[in-house]
Amino acid sequence: MAIDKAPSTSSLGGDFDSPTAGAGAGNGAGVSGGGSRSSFSAARRAPQLVLAASPTVLAPHVFETRWEELSTLEVWGETLNKVLSDQELENTLAAVHVVCMASGVIDDMQKYYFYAETQAGVLFMAEVSFSSSSRRLSAVIKGPSGAADGASFVDLFKHTLGHLVE
Repeated sequence: MAIDKAPSTSSLGGDFDSPTAGAGAGNGAGVSGGGSRSSFSAARRAPQLVLAASPTVLAPHVFETRWEELSTLEVWGETLNKVLSDQELENTLAAVHVVCMASGVIDDMQKYYFYAETQAGVLFMAEVSFSSSSRRLSAVIKGPSGAADGASFVDLFKHTLGHLVE
């Protein structure tokens, strides 16, 4: 997969369009997933949250600032059921109005930065990375602390990717 945004150098090395180098550091939230079916079953129910069809466009520096401000809602990991084709992850999430801010590849690791906004203007973000060789996907999902829609966004995110994981 080629970088589909303007390349920049990050602390990870190489060409990668990352508004938040090392953004996956999180803020100490628990890890879920681990590849077990039981951790993902709750996400298979139909999500209740409706996202804005046209979220506010974020400039890269605004994305980075907001990423640092938001709380980690969940760190989630699963194994993909196949190697994803170019644009497959972006197109899957775009179908529910989760927008890709940046994406790129470093060695075997593909990394994406997504964001979405509720109709009330609440912002949610996610950093998603996966290895083509191991098919291991991990996501750091962020939102405002105490946001009533936080759990709903996590459910929507997992539900939307449900057909891509084992």
